[in-house]
Amino acid sequence: MRVGIDGLTVRYGPVMAVDDLHLEVGHGELLALVGPSGCGKTTTLGFVAGFTRASDGRLRFDERDVTGLSAQRRNIGYVFQDYAIYPHMTVAQNIRFPLEVARLARREADRLVRETAELVGVEQLLSRRPHQLSGGQRQRVALARALVKRPGVLLLDEPLSNLDAHLRAQTRAEIRRLQLELGMTTMFVTHDQSEALAIADRVAVMEGGHIVALDTPLAIYSRPQSLACARLIGAPPMNVWTLDAADAGFATRALAASLGHFASARVVAGVRP
Repeated sequence: MRVGIDGLTVRYGPVMAVDDLHLEVGHGELLALVGPSGCGKTTTLGFVAGFTRASDGRLRFDERDVTGLSAQRRNIGYVFQDYAIYPHMTVAQNIRFPLEVARLARREADRLVRETAELVGVEQLLSRRPHQLSGGQRQRVALARALVKRPGVLLLDEPLSNLDAHLRAQTRAEIRRLQLELGMTTMFVTHDQSEALAIADRVAVMEGGHIVALDTPLAIYSRPQSLACARLIGAPPMNVWTLDAADAGFATRALAASLGHFASARVVAGVRP
């Protein structure tokens, strides 16, 4: 399923959270939204999910306008940052819950729960409750619950932020494997650029409610489309010089061959460490 956002604007009182945003996500693509806190990435994801009320803008799934549809009718799967699995339910009951809401027949629901649990590797945990699970296992259960009804669009809101470094790397690889296996259109929100660069087909860099760069991970890193993108992407970040500043002499000498006839103009030069 293709996702199209046309002219999304979201205001919270005097604060402009997202300003006239346009974005297209291809069928089966994994698009990462990355940027600093408050840049509008979770607000954008909430609009696609149906959780966020927009001041203006339209949402399309394929060529169908779904802007007015409730979240329950959009055929999306959503994984929250804090898992949001029900503590009084077993793993099996948590995964089955969306199917019960959809009033699916019990036998079919049981089959889908078993298949999805095996897909994400929690088939041995179906009788346990959340307090008996590790952080990584809880995240897998949350992912299984989002996948069990085979949604057209999967939305992930910083799903790895509560995991330690080793589990983050392991789980992001698992998310990418599942996304490719199921061919599911996915939007992945993260403030961790390494996650975005590691698993996304394309990366949208956001700042101040705008998309300041949109390209493949390699292009975003190698040929950033804006100064904001250049400063955000990379660890450590890009070295930046303004050629009319105090260190202009060093910058000009170091970069003379690359700058050519621009060396005497007002130029901002950036070099990766």
